[in-house]
Amino acid sequence: MRAVTREAHQLGITVMMKPHIWLRPPAWPGSIDHNTDREWAEWFTSYRDFILHYARLSARVKRPVLFTELGYRSSDYAAARPWEHHGGATNLELQADAFRAFFRVVWPQPWFGGVYIWKWESYPNHARADDGGFTIEHKPAEDVVRRYFAGSSARR
Repeated sequence: MRAVTREAHQLGITVMMKPHIWLRPPAWPGSIDHNTDREWAEWFTSYRDFILHYARLSARVKRPVLFTELGYRSSDYAAARPWEHHGGATNLELQADAFRAFFRVVWPQPWFGGVYIWKWESYPNHARADDGGFTIEHKPAEDVVRRYFAGSSARR
């Protein structure tokens, strides 16, 4: 990994390490399912070891942690199962609260390097304020995100 990173840097390419759970399509990380609490506990222990390995590596090389996808639906249960694309009544405040919680806890951390928001469409005014999907456009969550990115909430 060091050799490839060094070569990329020599070519003027910025490198980002992204630990990612990748499953063979059509499966995706949200389709991981276990039958017992013990199986779930084993899976989360394994995932914790996996992700902490990369967090320690990042800290050792003094690199910030970049969240490459953060999003919550504006619906009930969105914070409990943020990967799900369906279910629950529209709940704009829950979406805003989930973003607010992330920013309150993570934004001031010295290792925090940034976050990409999921989901913002590339064309304007595509979303409705009463839409239960992931977009934050025209919803209270948009104001939460704007406040942090505009600098009105101190980063450190």
